[in-house]
Amino acid sequence: MTEEVRNKLREFFEARLEESRIFYAVIRDYFSERLTDLQLPNFSEFERRLGDRRLEYFIGRASDSNRYGRYSMDEDYYRTHRSSFFVNSITDLGIIDYCTMLLTEEMPDTNILIKFPEVRVTNEQDRSVNIKDLYVQLRLTGNKMRGTFRMIRTTYDVIQWLSRYSHSHIPRISSSDVPSWSSPCLGTGPLNTTLSRLREVYDEEFLGLFCFELSKYVTVESLAGVPYIKLESIGANNGSYVTPFSYRGYWDAVCFPMDEFVKHFLKSVPIKFSYVNGNYALGEPLLDFWIKMSNCFINWYNDMYRQGEVSYTLQALERRHIVDPFIISEGKACTPISDTSIEHIQSVNHADMFIFKGVMQKLNIEGTNNLNQNQSILLSNRGCEYILTSILKLINCKYGRTNSEEGEAEPSKKCFYL
Repeated sequence: MTEEVRNKLREFFEARLEESRIFYAVIRDYFSERLTDLQLPNFSEFERRLGDRRLEYFIGRASDSNRYGRYSMDEDYYRTHRSSFFVNSITDLGIIDYCTMLLTEEMPDTNILIKFPEVRVTNEQDRSVNIKDLYVQLRLTGNKMRGTFRMIRTTYDVIQWLSRYSHSHIPRISSSDVPSWSSPCLGTGPLNTTLSRLREVYDEEFLGLFCFELSKYVTVESLAGVPYIKLESIGANNGSYVTPFSYRGYWDAVCFPMDEFVKHFLKSVPIKFSYVNGNYALGEPLLDFWIKMSNCFINWYNDMYRQGEVSYTLQALERRHIVDPFIISEGKACTPISDTSIEHIQSVNHADMFIFKGVMQKLNIEGTNNLNQNQSILLSNRGCEYILTSILKLINCKYGRTNSEEGEAEPSKKCFYL
């Protein structure tokens, strides 16, 4: 490559960088200098990309013109050098102007990073989660967006990390590897239209609109759009939903007076029953019944313990699985995450991730001492089944109709509170 060609290519390269600087200025003015970073490529990267390209990749004949420029070279020279390296075969600097579009495609990415230090992600049901240190990466070629933006986080609450939750819009992260940049799901909203426009042309008004839409996008989980991970399931072990599903006639809970608790529960807490064809059944969601029965049991048992009526602590009941920890998620009770190995977290914690404003950002997993966050203590699912069975047997034995009476009755359904 001659020095003349190198200077012309450098001039082209610097013109594209200036376009990127103008693009960045809009981003910086919207989000602030402190929370944005412009990362420009260097000319040597551009040279390396062009180094393997052949002349015929850029031009298909000895002379031609377009809206960017014109060039002309000797016919024999073109035929004999068409397979030669492009940068060593330029005899007319007009070729560089003519090849503006193709050379722009060879430009290394300019990256713009936007930092969101604290974000509250909320869905249509007004459920929310707080996340920290979310970054968005825009890739540019000149003053046009390349592809879509990407997202990553550097700081995770340990529960979010073990739940593999980074953001509702991006796929689950790996709990064993350092996270990498991910392309989010954009759905069918207006952000797609804005991005499409910015990939085609530089439009300052659309760029300002993009900044506004992005600032809203990172704060929203769209249930209608089917998020990768529903934020309400954070802390729940995937695939481990637990529901009392059958009526059992036996429960090994000899460490407290069961009959006394059932009597206390029936006197203290209103329970909704349905009356269907002569039989009583539970008339409220089973999880609601389970939760209020468990709350009643814990209060009752603590009182009994303080009065010296029982000897086991509540923690001892948990060890015997009379009560168990659960996470309430999506209308179900879930077993907590079991992979709580601090050693494993420490093996990836503080790993290098990427540069922001000249400083290496490191993975930061916080709160390893708070692994019980979001957990509820409930009676075991077997205990719930047994007590509910006992109550229904008692009510149906005392108030339900006989089989013969039921067969003669009109089908009916009523609800009662006890």
